[in-house]
Amino acid sequence: MRFLKLPNESNNTSLSVAKELLSDLDIIKTKRIGNARSGGRPLLLKFNDANEPRLLLKNKSKLRSLEKWKNVWVNSDLTQYQQTQMKSLKNIHRQKRADGDFNSIIKYVNGVPKIVSKK
Repeated sequence: MRFLKLPNESNNTSLSVAKELLSDLDIIKTKRIGNARSGGRPLLLKFNDANEPRLLLKNKSKLRSLEKWKNVWVNSDLTQYQQTQMKSLKNIHRQKRADGDFNSIIKYVNGVPKIVSKK
């Protein structure tokens, strides 16, 4: 899991920042990655249970309504191949929407992103 725009405070470790925001989840490893950006360096988290990141991603829109989360972005940590695949899928989906097909979404089916019809 990647967390963007977290404050990059020198007196707090990455783990303490993550534990403060995600007190209910079992985090086993944290790491600041990349260069400093406005709002701080991205934080990469590793969880003990594989279902915790999925649950967090599923409910990330609810997190944005909380004051301490309003400026934090939550993304899954994708490999370069997965990023390329998702980018091409988004381009196809964007073209479908431009052609008037507003009845489709990108959804993960068995762990693989696909364009499917809305229900």
